[in-house]
Amino acid sequence: MAHVYRGSDMSRIRAALLCVVVTAVITSSFVSLAPARAQTSTERSHFSTHFSITWESDPASPDAPDARDADFDGIPDTISRLLAAFERAWALEVDQLGYQPPPNEDRYPLYVAALNRGFMQPLFLDDQPSQPSYILVPVRYARDGIADPAVTTFAVHEFHHAIQAGYDVYENHWIGEATSAWLEELLLDDLNRNHFFLRFFVPAPEVPLRLTGTEQEYGAFLFLEFLVETLGARNGVGPELIRELWETMASTEGAVGLDSLEAIEELALRYGSNPGDVWGEFLLWRWRLDHFKEGDAYKAELADLDWPRVASVTRFGPESCVLGPTIPMSPYTGHYAAVRPAATLPTHANGFLTVQGPPGTGGFALIRPRNGQTIELLLDFDDEGVARLPLGVGKDQLRRLTLGVGRTLGPPLDPTSLVPPVGVVNYSIRLPSESSTRLVSVDVPERASVFLSSTISGSVTCGGKPAPFIDIEITARDTGTGAEDVTMLHTGLDGSFSLIVNPQATTTFEIAVVDPLVSIPPPETRVLQVETEISLVLSNRVLLEGDILSVFGEIVPLHAGAQIDIEIRRPERAWRVIASAVTDESGGYSASFALSARGVWEVRARVTSTGDADHLPGTSLTKLIKVGRE
Repeated sequence: MAHVYRGSDMSRIRAALLCVVVTAVITSSFVSLAPARAQTSTERSHFSTHFSITWESDPASPDAPDARDADFDGIPDTISRLLAAFERAWALEVDQLGYQPPPNEDRYPLYVAALNRGFMQPLFLDDQPSQPSYILVPVRYARDGIADPAVTTFAVHEFHHAIQAGYDVYENHWIGEATSAWLEELLLDDLNRNHFFLRFFVPAPEVPLRLTGTEQEYGAFLFLEFLVETLGARNGVGPELIRELWETMASTEGAVGLDSLEAIEELALRYGSNPGDVWGEFLLWRWRLDHFKEGDAYKAELADLDWPRVASVTRFGPESCVLGPTIPMSPYTGHYAAVRPAATLPTHANGFLTVQGPPGTGGFALIRPRNGQTIELLLDFDDEGVARLPLGVGKDQLRRLTLGVGRTLGPPLDPTSLVPPVGVVNYSIRLPSESSTRLVSVDVPERASVFLSSTISGSVTCGGKPAPFIDIEITARDTGTGAEDVTMLHTGLDGSFSLIVNPQATTTFEIAVVDPLVSIPPPETRVLQVETEISLVLSNRVLLEGDILSVFGEIVPLHAGAQIDIEIRRPERAWRVIASAVTDESGGYSASFALSARGVWEVRARVTSTGDADHLPGTSLTKLIKVGRE
């Protein structure tokens, strides 16, 4: 069923590959001028309307089919049956569903060989995505005793791989196998041969849709059937929807084709559906298989397996904080969980379920009340990936809530949006009247310099315990200009958060919990006052009694008209003002004075007034000078 050959088959297909070369020469545009020679090979070929088939006629060869010829037409009956099966595949896939036939120049070539497993092989004649191909047919399909449905199933499956190679030979492997497996049932509806693969797919929602190698890619035909029964049926489109999907994936006019998942999302949008909603509904149908037309048969196939099942069961109280999962979810996976009310809840209470994930999240809820039928609801997610659902959560109201969530590729994530880390889907249940979330240990320094960074930190608790992965919004407001800057954070595993800041003016910081999964406590407000920086340069560090000392510098940020005092003192004594200055338009200042007393002095410049409220006065570094005798 695979379209890539296996190394273990190589010894059996050498002769068949030689046939490919011969066929390629025959079907080329070259005309041989050499005289004809007698055919000594035991290889034979036969043709139908759309196919050629080549086989070994020597009965001693392991590649030879059964030779019985009941109608005496010179062609083994099994060979005729093979051609008829592939013609039925052509009628379904090309004539009825409208797929483009494989891009081979002549009849499509089939080669019979003693293989364990047949396959379609692209020729890779160039580097283009559209490639001609051939199919190797295991000789067992040309033997008496094998049922016609098995032969037809093989033909339908492998011929569509040939069609796929004509659209885009490099497309994701899973979609090729899923499509071929899906088509098997379209032609042989009562046979249900592809149902067996559901056991590798349905009970493994955590496995990404695109993953291959576990046989789940064959069972993924269920998703294609879902698209036809929902997206297609609601828009008046039948099985041709999957052909449209392949056309969307195909490379055209030299452009690179879409990845299979990208194409699925484009197709959903084309028919007016949000991809996240489509995937969320599929998770519901996967859970409740009886939504499918053949749901009873699907359920019967899985009757011996543990399905449906949830990954976790949690009891919730007045505020559940975050129930989970708090692990990354790959695109096109799913998670099923159940929650039950705790004994601490009142008998009747109105609450709501909140689910938060990245954009592209989808899901459903099954509400099983204490009395009455289960209620089935698809979750409505907004552009930020948040869904809210009001419901009665009292212990006499709700018996069990089953939740299915998953995510698609979704739009590119906006780093400023209120979403958790990429791929994480969380949910909670709480009563609006209850609040156990607290913003604690908020720490913001009172003062800082324009040249020094400061750290804002704190932590969040929910129900008295650290609350991880909670959304925090820190709004910085410049007191001078009123400008605002918003930063989004997420608490760590210990519920803590921190942010390094370097404001250039006195700033008010508002720290708020904005996570939709928990109750919102009042925000905390802190002010970080920023001091100006002032430099001090001395004209000399060693003076004689009576010498004039000149000092100068500048204030940062620039403040014209700021008042500056030049202060001196003996080491470790009180400061006194010896000169004053006013900054000019560039923030610079200068002053001069004489020191008549000998010895060591300390000198500094201090801003006494900046003329505004957005900066505190600052003080320069202290410098030492020495005054000596003449």
